[in-house]
Amino acid sequence: MKEVKTIIASSIKAADSSYFWEDYSKQANAVINSLQRAGFSIVPNEPSLPMIQAGVHAVVIGKTKPQDLAVQIYKGMIKSYIAGSKS
Repeated sequence: MKEVKTIIASSIKAADSSYFWEDYSKQANAVINSLQRAGFSIVPNEPSLPMIQAGVHAVVIGKTKPQDLAVQIYKGMIKSYIAGSKS
């Protein structure tokens, strides 16, 4: 998640036309926290191996509708990424 904070901070800095260099980490953290409170997660475009494994483990064996299966996998992968980014 640190990389995301750096990207957001750089974007905020680029949008600021002041002549003083500032640390935009506080603003970047505020953006990330606001997104998380609103129910959004910032995740990579390509899943990591732990994310894929968590998606596989989230599957409930039995008669599962395709859309339910996709939701189970997605939620497992996102949960894995969020847990990994906090460590």
